Amino acid sequence: MNFISLDFIIFLLVTLLGFYSLKDKWRTPFLLAASYFFYGYWSIPYLFLLIFTMVVDFYFAIKIEEAKTQKLRKSFLIFSLFLNLGILFVFKYFNFFVDILHETVGMQIKESHLILPFAISFYTFHAMSYVIDVYRHQIKAERNFVPYSAYVMFFPQLVAGPIARAQHLLHQFREKKYFKTEQWLSAFWYIACGYIMKMVLADNIGPTVDYYYYETGPEKTPFNIVQATYLFAFQIYFDFAGYTSIAIGIAKLFDFELVKNFERPYIAQSMTEFWRRWHISLSTWLRDYLYVSLGGNRHGKLKMYRNLMLTMLLGGIWHGANLTFLLWGFLHGLYLVIEKVIKSFAFTSSVSNYIPKFVRIFIVFNLVSLAWIPFRCKTIAESIERMQLFGHWFIHPLSYISFSDIQRKLWILVIGWLVFEWITEKWDLHQRFIKSNLVVKYCSAYAAIVIIVLFAQTNPEAFIYFQF
Repeated sequence: MNFISLDFIIFLLVTLLGFYSLKDKWRTPFLLAASYFFYGYWSIPYLFLLIFTMVVDFYFAIKIEEAKTQKLRKSFLIFSLFLNLGILFVFKYFNFFVDILHETVGMQIKESHLILPFAISFYTFHAMSYVIDVYRHQIKAERNFVPYSAYVMFFPQLVAGPIARAQHLLHQFREKKYFKTEQWLSAFWYIACGYIMKMVLADNIGPTVDYYYYETGPEKTPFNIVQATYLFAFQIYFDFAGYTSIAIGIAKLFDFELVKNFERPYIAQSMTEFWRRWHISLSTWLRDYLYVSLGGNRHGKLKMYRNLMLTMLLGGIWHGANLTFLLWGFLHGLYLVIEKVIKSFAFTSSVSNYIPKFVRIFIVFNLVSLAWIPFRCKTIAESIERMQLFGHWFIHPLSYISFSDIQRKLWILVIGWLVFEWITEKWDLHQRFIKSNLVVKYCSAYAAIVIIVLFAQTNPEAFIYFQF
């Protein structure tokens, strides 16, 4: 079920009614059953696959905690990780590696025709982080399968995150839940913002990006490719941040708190800052479970650079079984390594102080946008062609400049929302809305509904991150 479908809205209303009609001790089992239905609505066989992996991880976490020796603890951890990564490999990466073997050494292996399980990357990371945290003594192994399963399966964040850690979310399934007016007002704010970001902004931008990226005629000029690339940067932001906002809002309806996943990433003044603002739950996951496990910055600068590059390469391939995602990860790894190298020179800190803030933001935004090209393209050849056009316009910036009517309207929408985000943060409109009088609340709700009805695409597209 898609968050923007009528089926989901009906499902959500029924789930809310059932949740608050039950006694507290039955609410977590009810939410678990609802989450099973939510996933099973797409595929019942893969629901059983997901339940199987949860049972195995639940068992191994307990065995890790009970193990008497470090060697035995590590063995149980390896078994659990092998299972999770093995399933991920079979369903998501098998054909990718078959193609690589065929192209490089001519090896003929029959490709798999298995359908990629819905949300496999996200629930795999949920499960792995739980077992690793138990292994690291950061949390205790859960002895009750119901709250553990509800943590992994919690439907608002199951499909596309945020990637919740057990220490943040699991304990919430053991706490009493209440109907709170303030929580519901906050939920409305997040859900309304999410629907606007997705249906009004992302879905209106999408067709223009598709057109200019795959147009073969005279309209595929360097300037139009630059525009399409910039617009895609905002499309994927509005699409994914919109999903996260809706997920956070839905969780609040049930008195649950999910972690923040975006914090105005395109005002970052460095690549390191960008990754502190973009897909925060993934970037912190990669840092804590991959970068740190590889050694982090503990063994000298060269190994730190290696670890950064490996982390971003693996972060890239996590998004999809395609060399374009690997190129996207490589570019971000390269950016971070170059940034670290530059900062290692003592004089650079004083020099950077003289670079205006807007210049640093402009540079980072363009580097991020350049990397979005392979993320958006289907092949390396397409990526290189569009990256060349992107670079060509910066060499001749006064050439090919032209805006169509639809492009002007899209940029008005983008700039308007960015201004709204700035005002929201500066004056904390979220809290002001919650504490406002009924007239302001009703007017705000009416305005949000009118905006969605008037400007939303009639045929909304699936969320981009559903494919991962």
